[in-house]
Amino acid sequence: MDQKQPLNFNLRADVIVNRLFWCLLGFELFIVFLDVFVNHYEWSSVGSIRRMLNITREDSLSNWFSSIQAVIVGSVIWLIAFAVRNQKRDKHYKWKFYCWAGIGTFFIYLGIDDAIKFHERMGTAYQLF
Repeated sequence: MDQKQPLNFNLRADVIVNRLFWCLLGFELFIVFLDVFVNHYEWSSVGSIRRMLNITREDSLSNWFSSIQAVIVGSVIWLIAFAVRNQKRDKHYKWKFYCWAGIGTFFIYLGIDDAIKFHERMGTAYQLF
């Protein structure tokens, strides 16, 4: 008779964080490499590709990546805020929760604003009045 062995699953947070850090840093360096060689040294003659890889433009790959990073950072900070709220170790836990939540909200707003040009479009909309 076959006895099924239980599945052991072990996550090592230090290894995951280390690999994630190096992967994200590598992707950022790859974006810089693409900007320097494709855009500056004109490896591509196609203007739309050069604009897409130009770091200084708001509609580029680097802006998309930084927007996603800002939203992820804000989400992690919100998780920290919830952890602080659930600990309730001292009488200042509410104040700490609101501080973490405010910082997380700022990063999420920053990422959304970079991604969709929110403040520029709101300025244009209110300029009509």
